[in-house]
Amino acid sequence: MDQWKEFDSWYERCSSWLKDIELKVKDTELKATLKDKQNQLDKLRKLQEELTARQGDIDALSDSAQDLVKISTDTRVISQSSQLATKYQTLRVNVKVSTVMAGNLLNQCSFLNISFHNFLGSAKP
Repeated sequence: MDQWKEFDSWYERCSSWLKDIELKVKDTELKATLKDKQNQLDKLRKLQEELTARQGDIDALSDSAQDLVKISTDTRVISQSSQLATKYQTLRVNVKVSTVMAGNLLNQCSFLNISFHNFLGSAKP
């Protein structure tokens, strides 16, 4: 019985954490200035690091679900942990893609900014 309570508690913590990360990712919008773009990229990199650091928790939850199935006939824990693991992997990929896109956008804007300033400098008499 304690294993079930522990699993349920652990599942809820992981699920809540994933929802929090999802909200942070959804709250990401395009920024106007180079400084804001850099800050956004830094935030996405931190989210990516946090997701990577929590991989062990998701794996341990899946292992715990496997252990519970061995002592019980209730397979809902496998379904729950699989859904959470899928959600985690999807979020991890989305954050990685967003990070790459934000980095590319920052590089392009930096290049355009430098090109514009060079153009202005060369246009002066």
